[in-house]
Amino acid sequence: MRPRLIILLVVLVLAPLAVLGWLGQRVAADQRAAVVARFDAVVRARLGDTAEGVGRVLGERARTLRAALAEPPVGVEPLRAWLGRQTDFAHMLVLDAERQVIFPPLTGPRSEAEGMFLERTRGLWEGKALAAAPSKSGPPQGTAPGVDRNAPQAPSEDGWHIWYWGGGLNLMFWRRLADGRLLAVELDRVALLADVVAALPTTGGGGGAATRLLDSAGRTVYQWGDGEVPEGATPTHSQALPAPLGAWHLARFGPTAPPQPTAPGLWIGLGAGALALIGLAAWFVRESTRELRLARQRVTFVNQVSHELKTPLTN
Repeated sequence: MRPRLIILLVVLVLAPLAVLGWLGQRVAADQRAAVVARFDAVVRARLGDTAEGVGRVLGERARTLRAALAEPPVGVEPLRAWLGRQTDFAHMLVLDAERQVIFPPLTGPRSEAEGMFLERTRGLWEGKALAAAPSKSGPPQGTAPGVDRNAPQAPSEDGWHIWYWGGGLNLMFWRRLADGRLLAVELDRVALLADVVAALPTTGGGGGAATRLLDSAGRTVYQWGDGEVPEGATPTHSQALPAPLGAWHLARFGPTAPPQPTAPGLWIGLGAGALALIGLAAWFVRESTRELRLARQRVTFVNQVSHELKTPLTN
């Protein structure tokens, strides 16, 4: 077989094989990208559902506190007796219509616990931060399109207020009464944390992933899942909790996509195409070789006959 023909045959076989291989890689890459996108959407949806579960817990707590603060008594001693019967909170601030503290009393006899409560909330009532009562659901997380940020807002009747004291975030629920008083109760941080953790999953569903609840300082509050989180690892997904715990967030650590076995149908098809091309090339070589061999045989036969015919005439 001539070298040129061999080279042409090799090119005719290898070029389609290269195109098939490239197409196979593109299809495999597209499949991987689709799997990663679906996996990312599933993870984000799960984190969103978990955050919404925490939001429902806070909403239920707000409804309970709203009902408890509907009709509190008036006067220091009646308020103390009323507080002693409460199970959802132990301390409360009461501000009058002029936003002056009337309970616990700033002057006069008060318990040690009341004094400590006034001290840790001093920045709220002394700086009038609590009196502003900014919104029903806590600090604004954003503004909807088309809404004037400078437009006057209707006064809220109740809501959350956050402040930082003692190395962490603290929550206070306030309510404005019809008589002008403003009530604010402090949520116990440990009890709040227990309620939040109770709303979180206990398992991560496998896959070598782990999810953490991180506080406003980035400290791990709770973790679930079967994955190990290396020191200093960067989360693959993050989801902030609803207000008023918007400074806390869920952080997921682990693979960005599940293991992706190569689709057998794709490579079977590519292999079949490659075998077909190789078989076609082998058939072409065989047929070409056979035709050349027959041609040589015919030429040899003609030469022999011609030689035999010429010999008697010469003699």
